[in-house]
Amino acid sequence: MLRLFPVSKPKPIIETAGVHLPKEKALAYQELAAALKYQEPSVPRGLESWMDAKQMGVYDLAEVDRFLRSKCYPSKRWCWKPLREADVMANASYGPERHGVIISRPYDKPVPFEALKLIQEIETEFPKQYVFAISDYETRVRRDPDPFLAAIDRTYPRGSVNVVLHWDEPGFCIAR
Repeated sequence: MLRLFPVSKPKPIIETAGVHLPKEKALAYQELAAALKYQEPSVPRGLESWMDAKQMGVYDLAEVDRFLRSKCYPSKRWCWKPLREADVMANASYGPERHGVIISRPYDKPVPFEALKLIQEIETEFPKQYVFAISDYETRVRRDPDPFLAAIDRTYPRGSVNVVLHWDEPGFCIAR
């Protein structure tokens, strides 16, 4: 008999001292380092370190993929849908058996204020570097799971997919 174990929702991870830690441990580390007057070496400031500095962290893409796959019927796929027309990528990929592809049809559900505010902040800090996409399903699933927001480097597939936010639907409660 096949036993299925529930897949828990991913949590954001913050990099501290070159190690990715859950938010609570990262905060404890930073407080202890401050109390000891330990100064971490500076690193180039990319999106991940910018998110870490805001105490938000990013989500592990493999965990997000595992979670979203667990919510699909076997014959369905999850995908990234661009937030708006400006986020449609010319090199969007589509495969008949692949999860997590970037498609060209924009997201068609409401997006919470906090997500829009974060997008504005990222665009201000990193002008023209990222497009934004939201996890969704190509076809209806049992119940649309709560979406994730990704900032995708415009050089994708060479660039990275950074999952930066997750919210509960329909109440728009930011999941941190």
